[in-house]
Amino acid sequence: DFIKQMSSYGVHVKGSDLSLDMTSRDYPFPTDKGKFESYNYTNEFNIVYSSHVLVHSNDPLGFIRAIFKSLKLGGGAVIRVPNLYGSYHLLANKLLGTYKWITFMPVPDHLTIFSNKNLEVLFRNNGFKVEYNTTFPTIANANHLVFYLSILVRFFILRILPVFGVKIFPSKLIEREKGKKPRVLQRIYNSLILLLSPINTILASVTWPFFKRLNMGEELFIVARKV
Repeated sequence: DFIKQMSSYGVHVKGSDLSLDMTSRDYPFPTDKGKFESYNYTNEFNIVYSSHVLVHSNDPLGFIRAIFKSLKLGGGAVIRVPNLYGSYHLLANKLLGTYKWITFMPVPDHLTIFSNKNLEVLFRNNGFKVEYNTTFPTIANANHLVFYLSILVRFFILRILPVFGVKIFPSKLIEREKGKKPRVLQRIYNSLILLLSPINTILASVTWPFFKRLNMGEELFIVARKV
């Protein structure tokens, strides 16, 4: 949506995504399907924007190096990823012993979680000058309230129920067969996102100054320039 908006302003853009659903849409600009680093872009872009992609990469270093190679000299990388010290990651680690189980997904899909410091080091060590590095909440995104709820549900399933001899693996409640709708918890998850959006907007606005001071915004935002 971001590059679609930039395209509407007359900016020459190109998209890249692993999802066939995303790349098959009728966008007014070219889109490549597959890993960004697999296309071997070289000195092609003035800006590379990546939102919540790096966190899913099994080779973060290779991804950053591919961005560096794809940029023209002086070009910028604009990156958004979840924050290791964000409030819900800390809660997940405290209650579940891991940063990765923060949603109702059957398999943890956040492979590498970053902090401000290690993300900045990653860029600085690979030819970039970091111009801006901060954390922020996604104000209008009810995912965050649902993340908190999902952590509590998993804690109940994984830590409380076994005390009473009841063992349920969370993914069994949400797995789905090909072509069928998600099962119970995923349906609840989707419904909660819709219901909690207005509440989340208010809560995020009120709590943001507190989380900002403690560097606990749910997302990291970094801008780095190729030098």
